[in-house]
Amino acid sequence: MAVSDKDDPQYGIDGRPGRFSRYDLVLTVIPVAFLLAGLASQVTPLAPQTLLGVAALIGALGLVDVLFINPPQA
Repeated sequence: MAVSDKDDPQYGIDGRPGRFSRYDLVLTVIPVAFLLAGLASQVTPLAPQTLLGVAALIGALGLVDVLFINPPQA
């Protein structure tokens, strides 16, 4: 039985090599959410605690997705 190279972890979401995987995207989204929350707290009247809470929720949803909904395959 032939084994597809698309199962190799170096392949991205669309199956092409050199692309970001789902896990790379989540690891990028988490700090970007906190960075945007920090910037938004400087330019909007919203409380920083509220914006950081939203960023934490975004990060938690990303982690739930990659750990439980779409976990890594061995």
